[in-house]
Amino acid sequence: VLEVSGVEFLGLVSEIGVGIVAVFLLMTVPSTLPLLVLPTIAIYIALRSRIQLRQEAEAARQEGDTQLAMAQRVALLGNWEWNLSTGDCSWSEETYRILGLRHDASERSYEALLRSIHPEDRERVNRAVHDALRTGEAFHVAHRIRLPDGTQRILEQQGEIVPDGAGGGSRLTATIQDVTERKTLEAQLARQALHDPMTGFPNRAFALDHLAKLLASRRPDQELLAVVLVDVESIGAQLAGQARDDILLEVALRLRACLQNGEMVARFGVTRFIVVLESSTADFAMTRAGEIRDSLRVPLDIEGRDIRLNVSVSAAVSNPA
Repeated sequence: VLEVSGVEFLGLVSEIGVGIVAVFLLMTVPSTLPLLVLPTIAIYIALRSRIQLRQEAEAARQEGDTQLAMAQRVALLGNWEWNLSTGDCSWSEETYRILGLRHDASERSYEALLRSIHPEDRERVNRAVHDALRTGEAFHVAHRIRLPDGTQRILEQQGEIVPDGAGGGSRLTATIQDVTERKTLEAQLARQALHDPMTGFPNRAFALDHLAKLLASRRPDQELLAVVLVDVESIGAQLAGQARDDILLEVALRLRACLQNGEMVARFGVTRFIVVLESSTADFAMTRAGEIRDSLRVPLDIEGRDIRLNVSVSAAVSNPA
């Protein structure tokens, strides 16, 4: 079935009407046959050409829709639209896939979209959408969704109000994109940039930034900030290669086991570690330094050998003023 505009419809009707008149003349006055042959052929060709153009246009539209759907699927990008006058919602095929819903058995509404959003993010997304409805400005929000099987994905959603001819907001059109893999990779890269790959501890850059923030936020009535520096000396003189890494990993494990509530350990250099004590006194910092030193004095079993570490442990306390 071909859809035609009003002008095209009137054109078709007029052409058909001319054809009917020609047939009527031919039946009543047969001598007019030679005069009607050319107009009849012209009308037939015009009708055939119009129908063919419509078919080609419809085929091109369907091909465009197919290509758009494929592109959205590759990009994990869907779109949805909310008619603000009628309340009706329309979703693209990819929107159903992203939300893990069936096209033939799922409610298609703004409320159904909200229900797919993680409960902890739902109000924030709803507020962003309604702020856009109130102000007419575009919105952009990242949030989690919970699929029917319980798994979680991360989406980025952005939309805008499309005004009608009278200038008022008539519909909200938005896109949703599954960015789970991208966000996971970004988190991994951020962690790698701020953590030591061998021990998993925060690295020097993280530790310095953490200490700067702690010092900037401390009040005069708070307890002191202390740092215990652990320097494992002369590892290279005893063992090298994998055995050296095994020693550092064992040191890291013992330091982790020594941690108390509120303390953080970081790798500060190749053989240096620090333990940050956020709430301390000078005496407490010295006590913790002694406990850490004692835990590292116990010999290590590396490649069947008992290795006694030469460890230097010291403590520094922030100025109370």
